[in-house]
Amino acid sequence: MLTGKRAFEGASAASVIAAIIERPAPSLGAALPPALEHVLQRSLAKDPDDRWQTARDLRAELQWAANAGATALIPVAKRGNRERLPWLAAAAFSALSLALLVFIVAHPHEQSPGATAIRFEIPAPDQLNFRWFDLPAVSPDGERIAFTANAGTDPTTSKLFVRSLNASAATPISIRRGALFPFWSPDGRQIAFNADRKELQKVDVSGGSPITLCRCPSSGGTWNRDGVLVVSIGGRLHRLPAAGGEPKPLGLLAKGETAQMWPQFLPDGKRYLYLSLSSQPDLQGIYVAPLARGRAAGLSR
Repeated sequence: MLTGKRAFEGASAASVIAAIIERPAPSLGAALPPALEHVLQRSLAKDPDDRWQTARDLRAELQWAANAGATALIPVAKRGNRERLPWLAAAAFSALSLALLVFIVAHPHEQSPGATAIRFEIPAPDQLNFRWFDLPAVSPDGERIAFTANAGTDPTTSKLFVRSLNASAATPISIRRGALFPFWSPDGRQIAFNADRKELQKVDVSGGSPITLCRCPSSGGTWNRDGVLVVSIGGRLHRLPAAGGEPKPLGLLAKGETAQMWPQFLPDGKRYLYLSLSSQPDLQGIYVAPLARGRAAGLSR
């Protein structure tokens, strides 16, 4: 932006990349005042730790260069450069401000406050207990938790609850049969679950009757934005549409693999994680698989 030239030239994209990696950034010498040369060289440092760490730091340096303090870095003999400094620094600062504004407008969702650790406990509702293997599910917006709790050891007594992080108690979801292994729809409006170890159902969080998706004893699942569910049925992963239908296996079990459990879509909705249980301890662990292929033989650990 300051010179109208590229920092690195090359006859091809490969040669440009090689120049960026191997050669130091060229000095502009007399073309820029020393203050702006310093800003430019630090911006193009090879080691990321040597660059400006935030836009705030870079802005402060440009503001300083635009003020009289920057002229102290310029020898008196270079009067021409000194006279050019204010408008060059102002131009650089204006260009940076415009670039930041464009980025903010184009990426509004990428501005997020720093992560804050939150620690809390959710007790089981009165007269009910948690089952160690029935994992809770966090809503896509991170504001609610769905879980099940039951009386005694009878799974048919298991009830479905939703607890908001800003609430003091959990809200029961009205269902007729015992619920197990809940997981959320990507919009956070519905919860899918195994009903009485016989059917995969979904229910609207705001109320209404559950809808049966398939008659299958599922044990954990996940739901992407394309309306695809991946569920564990009989220890094998299957896929089916969110509207319901016949589950289709996602490949065979790998050699020594005994079960595939608790799938979870990655943010792209094209790949998913799952826990692989195996008779060979060194092969047991968490794997990632693409939904398009989904074959156990193609997994990477």
